Amino acid sequence: MMKTFLVVRPRLCVNMALSGAIVAVLLSLYHAHSFAVKECGYLYCLLLSGYGILQVEKIKFITPLLVWLTPQLVLVFMLGNFLSESMQQNAVYIFTRTNKRKKWLYAQLLILFLYSTIYTAVQFIVVLLSGYASGLQPGMDSHSIEAILMALLLLVMQNVFFVVAINMFSLVVSAVQSTAMFMLAHVGGVVLAWFIHEFTPDYSGAIVYFPFTQGIYSWHSDAPVIASALLGDRFRLADYSVVFSIGYMFVMTVALALLGAYRLEKMDLR
Repeated sequence: MMKTFLVVRPRLCVNMALSGAIVAVLLSLYHAHSFAVKECGYLYCLLLSGYGILQVEKIKFITPLLVWLTPQLVLVFMLGNFLSESMQQNAVYIFTRTNKRKKWLYAQLLILFLYSTIYTAVQFIVVLLSGYASGLQPGMDSHSIEAILMALLLLVMQNVFFVVAINMFSLVVSAVQSTAMFMLAHVGGVVLAWFIHEFTPDYSGAIVYFPFTQGIYSWHSDAPVIASALLGDRFRLADYSVVFSIGYMFVMTVALALLGAYRLEKMDLR
């Protein structure tokens, strides 16, 4: 029965890839001309500048925050109403004739994972190609490759967590309300992290448990010193490992999926 519900839309796959490519080109143009990336001269510097580093001191400024949020905003715009739209199209056929609501939901979440992965992977590939075309050198060693893979894994997990959260909330409120509330909470969470760091640094350890900062690679204690070398950002959170963030987002995503399945079982979809 699960295979019956695993229907991937080729057009949406293409749209996710195109959206990811456009975002990647814009971010490449923004970061490739920065002094830090030019000074570094390597592809991994461009990639990490765009997807792994957010200077906590610059969150109070609009541009760096918007640049960091843009890939997530586009992803949410593309997939925020995926579940509610699928329910409207399939509610009568699926839910009134079978008792497989949970299996249907889990199948949709697997499809969301696929779309999110396509979107993120295409961005990484396009940024690498754009950087190479602009004259940056490969210069890949074991440390830079590890950093890129860790940043990629964090972003995939973050994107999956975001789209699952928004789509699960859409089972309670409308997709538009769910998207708006989640993005406001996301922006608020990142700004709150800056506020704590700026005004109450003794409590910076609390940021480790913020759901909306898990994807910021440069804030992790086991991230390489590339952030300092690139942008002079020495902000690190003690005992904040990439493994912790991956586990944190995985647990949160599973919990939301289980709560969503429970909610779906109780809904009257006739």
